[in-house]
Order: sequence, then structure tokens, then C-alpha cells
Amino acid sequence: MEPPADVRPKGFLIGCLMMVPGFFGGGMVGALVAKVVGSMRECAPPEGYPACDVWSFVVPGGLIGIVLLPSLVLWRLRRTSGQGNSSRS
Repeated sequence: MEPPADVRPKGFLIGCLMMVPGFFGGGMVGALVAKVVGSMRECAPPEGYPACDVWSFVVPGGLIGIVLLPSLVLWRLRRTSGQGNSSRS
């Protein structure tokens, strides 16, 4: 069953807006993973960088965040809109 026509543009707008924080949030998680992997490999990061090979972790983390955050937000909005107001107290 398809949602009403007026819901689709709203969902598209929310999904597009959530791509930006998804990219940066996923990139920060990628930087944390790079820091952990760099400390396990005992490498010294270059001047001004938080870890060795930081971009090989930040970019994939950001791309995962671009997909994951909007998907989770839209899934959650779709799930709560189907329940109606009767479940809220």
C-alpha cells in the first residue's frame, strides 16, 4: 500500500536533509576506527592528522552514514505515522 501523495515529498525532503549529518557522523565514526586501528598498528600519524590512513576510514564511514541515517529516520517516521495518535499518552 502506497502512502498518500502528500507524504512522499515530505519524506524526500527529510531524507535529503539527513544525508548531511549522516555523512559527517559516519565520518567521525570512521575517524575513531582509524584512530583505534592506528594505535593497534603502532604507527605515528602525520602532522595535523588524527591517525594513519585516516581518509581510507573517513570516506567509507561517511558514505555508510549517507545511506544509514536517512534510512533509519524515514523508517522510524513511517513506523510511527502508521500507529496513529491512539498509542500516545
